[in-house]
Amino acid sequence: MSTRGAIPKKFSRNVLLLKNGDFPRINDRVYMPTASEISKIKHGVQLGQFKRKVEFDASMSEDRIKKKLEETFPYLVNRRFSCAAVVKVDKDSSRFEFHGSPHPWSGKTIRSKIKGNSALYILENAALNSETETSTSIPQGDNDDMNCLATDVNQMSDSSEEILSSFDNNATSSGIGGEFSEEEYSCMAQWVQNNVDYEVCINPQESPLQGGAPCCFSFYPELQPEVTSGHAKFGYAAPVHVELERLRNGSLLGTIPASQVPGWVPVIIESQDGTYLGQTEIKYHGDQMEEALQQIVVDPSLQKRFFEKYKLYYSSGGNLETSGGETQNSGTPGSVQMLSLLVYAAAESGAQQFIEMIFTASAGRVVYDAYKDRPLLPEVIAKKYGNEKTANYLQEITKRFSEEIRTGQECSHIIDWSELVKAAEAAQKQLGLTSEENYQLESDVSKETGYLGDAETSSSESSDLQSSDSDDDISTTFRKGNIMIS
Repeated sequence: MSTRGAIPKKFSRNVLLLKNGDFPRINDRVYMPTASEISKIKHGVQLGQFKRKVEFDASMSEDRIKKKLEETFPYLVNRRFSCAAVVKVDKDSSRFEFHGSPHPWSGKTIRSKIKGNSALYILENAALNSETETSTSIPQGDNDDMNCLATDVNQMSDSSEEILSSFDNNATSSGIGGEFSEEEYSCMAQWVQNNVDYEVCINPQESPLQGGAPCCFSFYPELQPEVTSGHAKFGYAAPVHVELERLRNGSLLGTIPASQVPGWVPVIIESQDGTYLGQTEIKYHGDQMEEALQQIVVDPSLQKRFFEKYKLYYSSGGNLETSGGETQNSGTPGSVQMLSLLVYAAAESGAQQFIEMIFTASAGRVVYDAYKDRPLLPEVIAKKYGNEKTANYLQEITKRFSEEIRTGQECSHIIDWSELVKAAEAAQKQLGLTSEENYQLESDVSKETGYLGDAETSSSESSDLQSSDSDDDISTTFRKGNIMIS
């Protein structure tokens, strides 16, 4: 049987979460936020309320969709919420469409109701009133955004899907007959500007810490001709602004700025008038530092030495350090920031043993608190490098700790270096047992084949040499200066 023309079961949609207070209620009616308010929520990376290309399956039930959304937005765990679409009512208003009483949708409903580049909206139910009156009245005001987007959420009609489909597929008609006026075109252009998302690629995707090389941002779909230039924001806490010029092929060209630390850095691109265009990321590599981090996360013996060094350093004041306690000793990196760097390095290389060791220890919550507000979480990095098992584990960590934070559960705020030393010792012993088993297997195979090589001697000598060199390199690298995570 031919499958030509069959609708794929798997699909992805952008999803925007609106919490209590994100959308107004006037006279027991729920209205959409203004375009500028949506833009702030959508592009506020620290809020984590907008996710691109969330994967769904048309066969997913409402319960499975609910679980999927809770995994995507840990904030929703143990909260009531509903799915909604945004549809155009007329030239100066849009509204939420729930397609029935507010509730989580099935995968099939999401696929059929959220079309094109439109986003799926998730509304926290505590702010909804299922008994609100049906009304088409729109509050008037001076705000142009409100004129275009403020709406009565409860008015439902069969024509809403026609209007939405018209916006997705044909920008030249209203879906209800007739031509758009100039005012209607202006309103539609504003709506599209705030709902179309570009896929952004940066070339090159990596840079040395000193930066200085040109970088090119390409967009899909192609940028509108009105975008003649722009700027990029490299970083999160204190972003570096870089001016961009438009090339003939529609891409934007700039220069990579320098970075003080290695690792992944978010890059937000805006047009010349400040309109958000998209986001990507670039990796800064720090040569010796990055190499040292990667060596530590895959070698329990180096982990043990590393933790022992920190334990010795803090022994003068006890071997415990609070997550907020930054040592005053000059040139010494903050231990919490260092452990965070190691977690990101482990996520990149898929070093599951190291990550599980950190998050099963008392230090786990301290480290999580240090990176939880960053736009690029370690699970994102793990998934980017194809380490699905590590990514899934880190997602569960995020879900668990987010719930602890939400419920106000007390937790340890210390780093017990002795605990980490013991954990590394246990991992080292386990690795030794595994190595002995592998050697015994190789020995048995050698006896059967009649070959007795010098693999043991050369492997042992190589291991000792590498361990010694690595220890010296790591000590030298970590003495070079403070390491901070922006």
